[in-house]
This record gives sequence, C-alpha cells and structure tokens, in this order.
Amino acid sequence: MLRCIAFALLVVPRIAHGQPARLVPSGASLTIPNALEGKRVPVWSGNALVVAEGGLTEPNAFLAYDRSGKVVFNAAFSIPGSARTSVRGYARGADGTLALCGSSLASDGRSAPFFAWIPADGGSQEVVRTEPYTPNLITVAPDGTFWTVGRELNSRLSEKDSVNLNAGVLRHFDRSGKTLGAYLPRSGFENPVELGLINGYLAASADRVGWFHYMETTGEGAYVEISRHGELTVYPIPRLPNIKNALQVDGMALTDANDVFVSMRDVGAHSGFSIFWLNRSMKKWLQVAVSPGVTGDAAMLYGASGSELVLRLPDDPPSTLHFFAPKR
Repeated sequence: MLRCIAFALLVVPRIAHGQPARLVPSGASLTIPNALEGKRVPVWSGNALVVAEGGLTEPNAFLAYDRSGKVVFNAAFSIPGSARTSVRGYARGADGTLALCGSSLASDGRSAPFFAWIPADGGSQEVVRTEPYTPNLITVAPDGTFWTVGRELNSRLSEKDSVNLNAGVLRHFDRSGKTLGAYLPRSGFENPVELGLINGYLAASADRVGWFHYMETTGEGAYVEISRHGELTVYPIPRLPNIKNALQVDGMALTDANDVFVSMRDVGAHSGFSIFWLNRSMKKWLQVAVSPGVTGDAAMLYGASGSELVLRLPDDPPSTLHFFAPKR
C-alpha cells in the first residue's frame, strides 16, 4: 500500500444522519444493441458507454452509446508496424475524445508503451510513446489533458534493470506528450498489482481526478484524489468486516458533484455487492443502500452520468443499464 501520510478511515454499516441514505432509480433503463458477453467491461465516461470490440487484451475498435442508445462514436484503432497492440485502459472525454493507453509489441518482442487519442468524429488518431513509463489506466480531464496510472518498465516489461523505482506512477500529460506532473513514487507501493488494470479505476470530474486501487488478497485499498490545484489527498480503505475470501471491486464513479462511489463484494460469498460513498468531511466511507434492494454478485458499476450512477443489475442482461441517483 502507499507509504505516505493519509487519513485513517473506517467503513461503517450505514449512512449517518443527513447523508445520502440510498440510491434510487432516476430514469428509464437503457439496453444497447450490442452483446457484451466475452468483452471487456464497458466504461461510462464522457456521457456515453464506451464498448471495446475485439479481444479482451487487444481490442481494435471502440463504440460509444449515449443515453438514448444511439451510437455517438465508432472508430478502429491500430498502430502501424506493430505486431501486436495491447490496449489496457480507455476512456471518453466530455468533448467526445477517446483516450487509450497500453503497449505495442514489435516482432522481436520488444515493447513500446503509449497513450493515444481519437477525436470525437473518429478522425485521425494520435499516438504518443511514453517509454519507459507504461500506462495501464487513463482518463480525460475537462481541459483535454490526460491522466494515467502506470509504472516504468524496460523493453521486456520488467523492472529488473534500467528502471527508476522513484518515478511517479500517476502522471498528467498534455496532447503533445509533455509531462505536466508526476505523483506517488513507485517505491511507495509494495506490490505492482495495485498499479494494474484489473485492480484500479481512474476517473475525472470538472475539478479533480480520482484513482481507486486495491489488493484483492488483503481487501485493502485507497482512493487518491488530486485537485485542479495539484493538491493530493489519500483516503485509505481498510479491510471490510464482511470480506472473508477475496475482495472484488466492480467499479468506481466520480460524479459531477464530486461524490465518489465504489462497489465492492466478497468473491467467494455470492451474497451480493455493496456500494460505499466517500464522506470527506467525516473522513469515512459509508455504505449506501440500493433501492429497490439489489442482491447477487453480478451487479456492475460502470461509472457516473452527471450526478447519477450507471449500474448493471444482477438479474438483467449484460447490455442493460440502469441510472440511479443519490437520495438524502
């Protein structure tokens, strides 16, 4: 976990007086005309659901659906001359820009990490190489700049040599590829798994960037937040009392109101998921009820649409989404 000054937070079983007590349906459900079985979990960002087409690790095309189910983005992605391109993270900006990050492999197995973006009209893509830094997660800030999470690796995707373990893992780039900021040294993390695609979520709101990361084996994690002024705050999540097997986090949402929600469950219990809301003033994560009650272990939190949360419920097909609003 992070070795830095942080607030000590507790997870408590219910919302305190005067705080959001539940999430309630706020609009009609949405079923997109796209089968999601066998694909990467989609991401709701930039006012649309972004769906990756192609393989789980090598998606080669991306579509985005708005709340009416209309396709508002459709573009292929490839890196010329690459033997294989692994897209790890992707997100849509408020202006419709699609950002991607990952690494391409040459025929000799050497890796070339990158981040890239495609404009809203699906026009010419731009690719920026970032070696030795290899990004795993990406999001688009309202000003069009990019935030990523990753670590420095050599051309063989190893930390064994020629790697700066004090380099920041959370980085801010402009569209030319210039680094605008780097935060949190790699040496502050005991396990690089926390920096990977499977164990983290990255999102941006109008005035901040939030990164949630966790360890499934210990059930511990942290939410890192950076304000538009560059102030960094860490909110750790201690082991949940009801986690007896391994922790699974099924999504994070950062709303336009800067509310942060995280869905978590015990992967071995099959007893349903729980959503927690960050109360910054109380310095606590508070559990939120979902009304009507949601049970089962197949619910997913895809992200935030304005001030609402975008969820897939256990009894629904994977292509059906629901919108929920916090009620105080």
